[in-house]
Amino acid sequence: MDTDNMRKAMLAGVAYDTAHALASSTPSEPQAPPVLTSLSPNTVVSGDPDFPLSCLGSGFTAETTIRFGDYDEPTTLVSETEVTTIVKPSLFAPATVPVMVHNGTANSDPLDFTFTAASGRTRARR
Repeated sequence: MDTDNMRKAMLAGVAYDTAHALASSTPSEPQAPPVLTSLSPNTVVSGDPDFPLSCLGSGFTAETTIRFGDYDEPTTLVSETEVTTIVKPSLFAPATVPVMVHNGTANSDPLDFTFTAASGRTRARR
């Protein structure tokens, strides 16, 4: 068999193997969304030091990511019921921010996280 025919035979074998693998693979079940039941803490003062946020619920995996407001945050899987991230209150003005967790495209319902204004702070006079 010459080199050209060997290449054609090899390519045909690869094409057959690929087509066979695709045809015999079973579609995966849609992934159930994780469930977010609480945030700890769920309120801090704007401008406070960084802190760990614990998201508690169920269905968490190594792929679970915390979405804080509009941003996916670096997330640590503690267990199937807890994931954590670090929040930087110095970056936020007083506001309420939605927090959810997701496993790829399966999203939990959001919970509110609140940044409050510091009480007792006075403005500097000019």
